[in-house]
Formats: sequence, C-alpha cells, structure tokens
Amino acid sequence: MIRVVFFDLDETLYDYGSVRKTANQRVAELVEKLGIISSDAFIRTLRQITKEFYEKYQGLPALFDRKTRFREVFKALNIDVSEEIVTRLADEYWNFVYQHIKPYPDVVPVLEFLKKEGYRLGIISDGLIDVQLNRIRALKLEKYFDMFTFSEEVGKNKPALEIFQLALRKANCSPSEAVMVGDNVKTDIAGANKMGMISIWIRRGIFKNVEPDNQLEIPNYTIYTLNELIDILNSITTM
Repeated sequence: MIRVVFFDLDETLYDYGSVRKTANQRVAELVEKLGIISSDAFIRTLRQITKEFYEKYQGLPALFDRKTRFREVFKALNIDVSEEIVTRLADEYWNFVYQHIKPYPDVVPVLEFLKKEGYRLGIISDGLIDVQLNRIRALKLEKYFDMFTFSEEVGKNKPALEIFQLALRKANCSPSEAVMVGDNVKTDIAGANKMGMISIWIRRGIFKNVEPDNQLEIPNYTIYTLNELIDILNSITTM
C-alpha cells in the first residue's frame, strides 16, 4: 500500500532551466551598473566557474550556493568586492527566480487530487533550505505538502541514501510504502531505487534526454506528465 508520494522540486514541478539564464543576465547587468566589470565579461567567467563548481562540489549542497559561486567569479577576475555586494547579487538572482517561476500546468490539479485521495505528499530536493522553501512558497505549493527534506539537512545531495532515509523518517513510513517522482535518473531515480522505494521518472526539464547508464538508474515507471502518475498509483494499489 502506497501511503506517501515524494516529489523532486526543480524541473519536476516547474521549469527552472528557462529562468536561470535570464536571472544570471540580470546579475551581470547589475554588476556592470555598479561599475565592477562588463556584463559580458561576468557571464563568460561565470560559465567557466560554473563548470569548475560542478566538479568541485558535485554531491554537496554547496553546489547550489550562489554567493560562493559569485565570490569565485570575482576571485578568478582578481576583483575585490565586499560581502555586501555578493549578497546583493545573490538576492538579485533569487528574487528574479522567485518572481518568474510557475508550476507546470499539470502540477496543482494532480496534487489536489492526491490530497483528496488521502496520500501524504513530500518534497525531496537538493539545495539550500531557505532557497528551496522560498521557491516552494513562490510557486504557491507549500499547502499541498506534509513534509520537506533538503540535501543541506544531511550535507549530501541525491542519490545519497541519507536524504531519502531522512525523508522516510519524517513521513514515518517504510520504503515500500513510498513513491519517488523525479526528473533526473542519476539522482532521483538512482537514490529511490537504492532505498527500495518505487521510482517514477518524469521525462521533462533539462534532464529529460539523459538516459540511464546502469541498472540502478532504470525507473520502475516512466511518465511524461503528472496526470499519468494517477493511473500508476491506481494500478499499484490494485495489485
């Protein structure tokens, strides 16, 4: 019997990929307006630092810390800036994101249906606690969820077992009673499979064409819209 349905957040419930590029551009324009460096030079350096960032912090919540990333940009450019400026740039980035993100059209109807059916709903997301909660609030989705679990709480990103174990403890349920819905086979699906949860890959967002590389990354089910999740849950409960 499935009691809890967990969801990833970014790319699963909303399109982050289309917003972050513009958010970075807004930061670059602010940098130029402040007379620090041209926006083009900032963006070029940010791209390089982002590649290095993913290599350095892969698997760690620090990967999502915009302040640290912006500090590294200025360090690479040999430019000294105050912490106040770094904070202002990070705020510029996140405020733009919060103002422009919207849930995919299928999200609210499906969440409302699942709540009416008696399922408990949770979020399991990589990222910093405050930022992820602010995104959920900006999406106006907070009221649908019973529990939230973020990688900053355990110091490791998915697919680390610790984040899934914490989520299950919060939900007070066993892996066999839980479903994990996510867009990334290498994090959401691999972690859920390793934990023994039912894994559902929703193929949308920036990772929709990233195919599984090994058995652990192969989902129990694959869907393209959240509406298909309802049929899967119905089929599981009637097995």
